[in-house]
Amino acid sequence: MFKSLLSRSPAISLALLLSWSLAVSQAFSSTTLDRALVVVNDEVVTQGEIEFVKRQLGQELETKGIKLSDDALTQRAIEKMIIELLQLQEAERIRLEVTPTELDGAITKIAQRTGLTLDQLKEAVINQGLSYPQYLNNIRDEVLISKLVDQMVRRKVDVSEEEIDNYILQHPAELQSNHRYDLSHLLVSFSKSATVEEIERGREKISQAVELLEQGVAFSEVARRFSDAADAEKGGHLGWRQSEQLPDLYLKALRGLSVGKVSDVLRSPAGFHLIRLNQQQGDEGAIVQQWRVRHILKSVDRAAGQDQYSVRDEMLRLRHRLANGEDFVKLAQTHSDDRRSRSNGGDLGWISPGDVVPEFEEGIKELPNNEISQPIESRYGFHLIQVTDTRRQDIGIKLARNRASRQLRADKTKEQLEGWISGLRSKAFIEIYLDQ
Repeated sequence: MFKSLLSRSPAISLALLLSWSLAVSQAFSSTTLDRALVVVNDEVVTQGEIEFVKRQLGQELETKGIKLSDDALTQRAIEKMIIELLQLQEAERIRLEVTPTELDGAITKIAQRTGLTLDQLKEAVINQGLSYPQYLNNIRDEVLISKLVDQMVRRKVDVSEEEIDNYILQHPAELQSNHRYDLSHLLVSFSKSATVEEIERGREKISQAVELLEQGVAFSEVARRFSDAADAEKGGHLGWRQSEQLPDLYLKALRGLSVGKVSDVLRSPAGFHLIRLNQQQGDEGAIVQQWRVRHILKSVDRAAGQDQYSVRDEMLRLRHRLANGEDFVKLAQTHSDDRRSRSNGGDLGWISPGDVVPEFEEGIKELPNNEISQPIESRYGFHLIQVTDTRRQDIGIKLARNRASRQLRADKTKEQLEGWISGLRSKAFIEIYLDQ
């Protein structure tokens, strides 16, 4: 029989969770609601379970100002439960498990998000008449699905540097929202209704300005002579501008423009433009601590009969070899399961806050330079980590690239996840009995 979905999503606020509890108990008290509505392979979903998920989805949508018909909510609830069941069945098939550490971490995050201690969270659940062991089982299912998606989809998504470059060009304001530029500009204006002759005269004027700049004449002098902008008398100096204060036309031109350089001629409905980048700063508050890190990763291969304990023991043996003077690079190249860093001897380059999973980041924060960590468990497996150097760095440009990479990865993951789930559905036996 399909497990109760009570509290299945750890992202749900505790307030919503507790408000549903009475409705759920009432829903399951009726034998009418216990009839089977959906069969997914060898598991059954009852009407009572569908009704609960409908209430859950309804309240979530209400907070977003969305109201659906009862039939539409029913269809959404059924689809949600089918997808979850297919994923849980696939996790069981490949013998994927949630470790006690992972479950504890998920529960701790829920408590922190709701402003409760672990004991207060447990007490709140019990006081509402809910089964805390069942609550833990449902959280475990959520963590299990996340691990499954990591393994089957997310890890297989790659984003190239070229894709990041193109994304930044197409979404400059979105990705550089806190970047600051000290700019000067020159505008040769014409009206939206300008004739061909007027536009050509403007083109000749901007060409003369470019020619003088190429001869080494100061931008401020050229702006005073040729610019039609109100600040021409100040040499066209705009001063400091946040990226969101600039048009996309300027932001695209600034991409890759070195300090002290002048852009190519830009055209807008207002006329022809030149901009000079006098200075720039990364995102405000983007001076961060960075760590130069290398690691050895060993994943848990359950298909080969491994569990987390045997892999941890293997990592302890590797750590002992490193402590006795064996070369980190050679051991990483031979033993690491991280295909991206293995050929570089485990080198991950400079790591900034937020670049890696929390368990890994906490490990490097506490690790003295050149020491080897104890095995650190994350959703990818176990890591041996060494910090070889630290520094403080302005990472404004890197943040923009990271934002672009995350968005591209999310878009690709969504697309591939849909395809993967479609594949699970195509191989499954699914029956829906709404008209009985």
